[in-house]
Amino acid sequence: MRKIINSINERLYRETKRLMMHWGFGETCSSIYALLFISEKSITAEEIADELGYAYSSMINELNKLRREGVITRERKGRKYAYAAIKSVDSILLKEKQKTLSILKMMSEQMKKHRDMLEEKAWESVERSIDIIKGGFENERKE
Repeated sequence: MRKIINSINERLYRETKRLMMHWGFGETCSSIYALLFISEKSITAEEIADELGYAYSSMINELNKLRREGVITRERKGRKYAYAAIKSVDSILLKEKQKTLSILKMMSEQMKKHRDMLEEKAWESVERSIDIIKGGFENERKE
Protein backbone atom coordinates (compact mmCIF):
# COMPACT_ATOMS: atom_id res chain seq x y z
CA MET A 1 0.00 0.00 0.00
CA ARG A 2 1.24 3.48 -0.77
CA LYS A 3 1.57 5.82 2.15
CA ILE A 4 -1.35 8.23 2.49
CA ILE A 5 0.43 10.60 4.88
CA ASN A 6 3.32 12.17 3.00
CA SER A 7 5.46 15.27 3.28
CA ILE A 8 2.91 17.30 1.28
CA ASN A 9 -0.13 16.60 3.46
CA GLU A 10 1.51 15.79 6.81
CA ARG A 11 0.81 19.26 8.24
CA LEU A 12 -2.88 19.05 7.28
CA TYR A 13 -3.02 15.59 8.89
CA ARG A 14 -1.44 16.90 12.13
CA GLU A 15 -3.69 19.97 12.31
CA THR A 16 -6.85 17.95 11.59
CA LYS A 17 -5.88 15.48 14.30
CA ARG A 18 -5.19 18.37 16.68
CA LEU A 19 -8.60 19.89 15.96
CA MET A 20 -10.38 16.59 16.61
CA MET A 21 -8.50 16.13 19.89
CA HIS A 22 -9.42 19.67 20.88
CA TRP A 23 -13.08 18.73 20.33
CA GLY A 24 -12.72 15.80 22.72
CA PHE A 25 -11.95 12.90 20.43
CA GLY A 26 -9.26 10.50 21.65
CA GLU A 27 -5.84 10.07 20.11
CA THR A 28 -6.77 7.06 17.97
CA CYS A 29 -10.11 8.42 16.75
CA SER A 30 -8.45 11.74 15.92
CA SER A 31 -5.69 9.99 13.98
CA ILE A 32 -8.18 7.92 12.02
CA TYR A 33 -10.39 10.88 11.17
CA ALA A 34 -7.39 12.98 10.12
CA LEU A 35 -6.16 10.17 7.87
CA LEU A 36 -9.58 9.76 6.27
CA PHE A 37 -9.87 13.54 5.92
CA ILE A 38 -6.69 13.78 3.83
CA SER A 39 -7.35 10.61 1.86
CA GLU A 40 -8.57 11.04 -1.70
CA LYS A 41 -10.65 7.86 -1.54
CA SER A 42 -12.27 5.59 1.00
CA ILE A 43 -9.95 3.07 2.63
CA THR A 44 -10.34 -0.20 4.52
CA ALA A 45 -9.72 -0.81 8.20
CA GLU A 46 -6.66 -2.89 7.29
CA GLU A 47 -5.21 0.00 5.29
CA ILE A 48 -5.90 2.42 8.13
CA ALA A 49 -4.28 0.07 10.67
CA ASP A 50 -1.26 -0.36 8.40
CA GLU A 51 -0.88 3.38 7.80
CA LEU A 52 -1.22 4.37 11.45
CA GLY A 53 0.46 1.36 13.03
CA TYR A 54 -2.53 0.28 15.13
CA ALA A 55 -3.96 -3.19 15.61
CA TYR A 56 -6.83 -4.11 13.29
CA SER A 57 -9.18 -4.91 16.21
CA SER A 58 -8.55 -1.45 17.67
CA MET A 59 -9.35 0.09 14.30
CA ILE A 60 -12.75 -1.56 14.12
CA ASN A 61 -13.74 -0.31 17.59
CA GLU A 62 -12.57 3.24 16.88
CA LEU A 63 -14.16 3.29 13.42
CA ASN A 64 -17.47 2.28 14.99
CA LYS A 65 -17.15 5.15 17.50
CA LEU A 66 -16.54 7.61 14.67
CA ARG A 67 -19.53 6.25 12.76
CA ARG A 68 -21.75 6.68 15.83
CA GLU A 69 -20.53 10.27 16.10
CA GLY A 70 -21.55 10.78 12.47
CA VAL A 71 -18.16 11.96 11.21
CA ILE A 72 -17.31 9.05 8.91
CA THR A 73 -19.18 6.78 6.51
CA ARG A 74 -18.79 3.11 5.65
CA GLU A 75 -19.48 1.41 2.34
CA ARG A 76 -19.00 -2.13 1.18
CA LYS A 77 -16.23 -2.63 -1.36
CA GLY A 78 -16.21 -6.23 -2.44
CA ARG A 79 -15.80 -8.35 0.68
CA LYS A 80 -14.58 -5.50 2.89
CA TYR A 81 -15.83 -2.20 4.19
CA ALA A 82 -14.15 1.04 3.23
CA TYR A 83 -14.37 4.19 5.31
CA ALA A 84 -14.37 7.87 4.39
CA ALA A 85 -14.47 11.08 6.40
CA ILE A 86 -17.46 13.33 6.20
CA LYS A 87 -15.43 16.35 5.26
CA SER A 88 -17.82 18.76 6.86
CA VAL A 89 -15.84 20.12 9.78
CA ASP A 90 -18.48 22.80 10.27
CA SER A 91 -21.08 20.17 11.20
CA ILE A 92 -18.76 18.85 13.91
CA LEU A 93 -18.23 22.40 15.14
CA LEU A 94 -21.98 23.02 15.27
CA LYS A 95 -22.49 19.83 17.28
CA GLU A 96 -19.76 20.88 19.72
CA LYS A 97 -21.24 24.37 19.94
CA GLN A 98 -24.63 22.88 20.89
CA LYS A 99 -23.05 20.64 23.54
CA THR A 100 -21.16 23.57 25.06
CA LEU A 101 -24.23 25.81 25.01
CA SER A 102 -26.28 23.14 26.75
CA ILE A 103 -23.67 22.75 29.51
CA LEU A 104 -23.37 26.52 29.98
CA LYS A 105 -27.16 26.87 30.26
CA MET A 106 -27.25 24.17 32.95
CA MET A 107 -24.43 25.96 34.78
CA SER A 108 -26.32 29.24 34.54
CA GLU A 109 -29.48 27.72 35.99
CA GLN A 110 -27.57 26.25 38.91
CA MET A 111 -25.70 29.52 39.45
CA LYS A 112 -28.98 31.48 39.52
CA LYS A 113 -30.18 29.25 42.36
CA HIS A 114 -27.03 29.98 44.37
CA ARG A 115 -26.27 33.47 43.16
CA ASP A 116 -26.01 34.86 46.69
CA MET A 117 -23.12 32.46 47.38
CA LEU A 118 -21.19 33.14 44.15
CA GLU A 119 -19.08 35.97 42.91
CA GLU A 120 -20.97 38.14 40.43
CA LYS A 121 -18.03 37.81 38.02
CA ALA A 122 -18.48 34.04 37.80
CA TRP A 123 -22.14 34.25 36.86
CA GLU A 124 -21.47 37.11 34.40
CA SER A 125 -18.73 35.08 32.76
CA VAL A 126 -21.08 32.15 32.14
CA GLU A 127 -23.79 34.48 30.80
CA ARG A 128 -21.28 36.22 28.52
CA SER A 129 -20.11 32.82 27.24
CA ILE A 130 -23.70 31.91 26.38
CA ASP A 131 -24.07 35.20 24.49
CA ILE A 132 -20.84 34.54 22.59
CA ILE A 133 -22.00 31.11 21.47
CA LYS A 134 -25.47 32.31 20.54
CA GLY A 135 -24.30 35.39 18.66
CA GLY A 136 -20.90 34.34 17.45
CA PHE A 137 -17.58 35.78 18.40
CA GLU A 138 -18.53 39.32 17.40
CA ASN A 139 -20.22 39.56 20.83
CA GLU A 140 -17.01 38.65 22.62
CA ARG A 141 -16.04 41.28 25.17
CA LYS A 142 -12.94 43.26 24.22
CA GLU A 143 -10.51 43.57 27.09
